[in-house]
Amino acid sequence: MTPGAAAAIILSAGFSARMGEFKPLMPLGGMPVLERVIRLFRTAGVGRIHVVVGHRGPELTPLIERQGARAIVNPRYAEGMYSSVKAGAAELDDSTEAFFALPVDIPLVRPTTVSALLQACPAGGSAICYPTFGGRRGHPPLIGCRHIRTILDDSGDAGLAGLLRKLKLHARDVPVADEFIHADLDTPEDYRRLSGLLER
Repeated sequence: MTPGAAAAIILSAGFSARMGEFKPLMPLGGMPVLERVIRLFRTAGVGRIHVVVGHRGPELTPLIERQGARAIVNPRYAEGMYSSVKAGAAELDDSTEAFFALPVDIPLVRPTTVSALLQACPAGGSAICYPTFGGRRGHPPLIGCRHIRTILDDSGDAGLAGLLRKLKLHARDVPVADEFIHADLDTPEDYRRLSGLLER
């Protein structure tokens, strides 16, 4: 699949409750976390980048627009991340074959991982490709747009992971040399660890 056939949905609507600070705007390697994630997809050639916002959304919109991405407001963000997946998927245009779904708090995924998923995912919009490292799946999955109606109709009670388990017949694993597909930025300890890795 070519980068032009894909879109990215960055999930950035949450409360950052465990961190104690607003994660999207925290500095990481000389730029805000959200800017780093947008640049990840831009570097890999993905032009259609959508950022779903909710909590403190107006603070993020100027950054999003400066980076050439599009802000999508999720008025139901308090219901959890799946509501943001729905909000983003509903805005994709018909020419999009697949989309990446990446929470903003997994900010160090390598552009080569995004490129590897694009290369491994066939055209047609039915495959769901997962990056794997050490035999374990991580983020971001590349989800064929043929599944958007299923995503929109699902209750979301089991989250995106639960829905994707129902679609396991469409799954493909793509091994990548990228430990950061598992690197969550959830707590102050996570922040110090990832900041230290970047400094080194």
